[in-house]
This record gives sequence, C-alpha cells and structure tokens, in this order.
Amino acid sequence: MGFNGASLPSSKSTYFQEACTYFRDTGTSTIYILGHWSSSTDDDSTDPILGVPELREMMSKLEGCDIGDKLKYMDGHIHSNYMQEDGDSESVGFMIRGHRMSGAGQYGYVKSTEYGGDEVWYFEEFNTKGEDNFDDILKCVKDKGVGKCTKYATRWL
Repeated sequence: MGFNGASLPSSKSTYFQEACTYFRDTGTSTIYILGHWSSSTDDDSTDPILGVPELREMMSKLEGCDIGDKLKYMDGHIHSNYMQEDGDSESVGFMIRGHRMSGAGQYGYVKSTEYGGDEVWYFEEFNTKGEDNFDDILKCVKDKGVGKCTKYATRWL
C-alpha cells in the first residue's frame, strides 16, 4: 500500500480502514506499506507529516491489518539502506532510499519474494568502502533473473 505521508491521517482514516478490510477479505497474509518519510519529524517545515513507522503502528490496530509482524513497511528520506525495525519475531521495517542520492554512500535495491513466503533481499551495488558489485549483479540478473542472483545479496528477512 502506498502512502505519501504529506498530511496527518485524520482526513484519510476511512481509507486506511477500507484498505485493511480489503486485505482481510482477500486473505492477504503480508502487507507492505510503502512511503517516503522515515519519521514524523523528518521534515524541516512546519507542515504536519506522518512517518511510515508511525503509520504502521496506527494501522496495526485496525481490523484486517492487525496481523503482527506481517504488517511491514519500507521508507526512506534519510538516503540509507538498512533494516530499520525488528518486530516480535521478524523484521518489519526496511530503509531503502540510498540509490544514487547525494550523501547516501550506498547504491542498492531490494527484492522481495513474489509469491508465497516472506523474503527480502538487499543488493548493494556500490558503497563508500569501494565495493562495486554493479556489473556482476547486472550480468547475473540479465542472464538468470534476479531470483537466481541472491549470492550478491544480503537477506534482510
């Protein structure tokens, strides 16, 4: 589920419940919330924003989204790549915004399992330590498909 976070949830609360009802009714086993803001205090402006971790916490109390650690999120803004939050039994939050951003020092992407199972793999193409895996990753993905190239990745979940 995508969310821009550019305003507080009060005006959207019916939409969140509608989404959770849809997830429940369709038997969705894992839900990812995708958004930009990694915290409600990320913005320097005075405009209210809602960070994705705070939205996850809010939605975890709604019927249909009350699925514990299977309610997950991916966010950014800080321009780094790392596992951001652990739940009770597995990771629930992932920061993935350090791709070609100035000051990031990391360039990478995430691949999650398409159908069945919960896996999140992080492919770091380049970092400030001088490690550069871009060409190897690209060749492998072109030749075999991304799912067969996890030897170049770190499993986050």
